[in-house]
Amino acid sequence: MHLGFSYIGLLFLLMLMIPNLVWTKNQPRNYDLYVKNENKLLLALERAGEAFVTCIALIFTDFNIHGI
Repeated sequence: MHLGFSYIGLLFLLMLMIPNLVWTKNQPRNYDLYVKNENKLLLALERAGEAFVTCIALIFTDFNIHGI
């Protein structure tokens, strides 16, 4: 594993984030009722996993295309 900036990781993260940002503008009605009943432990594990994957995707250059 080589440290550095991964532009492919950034591209993958953008492909994941853009649809989520569009969805936040068009949420279903009464969606807040479902969010209140969400398990707090699972929510914390999900957020920690998101932060970990974001860091890994951006700091390892092994995802980049070499030889172009």
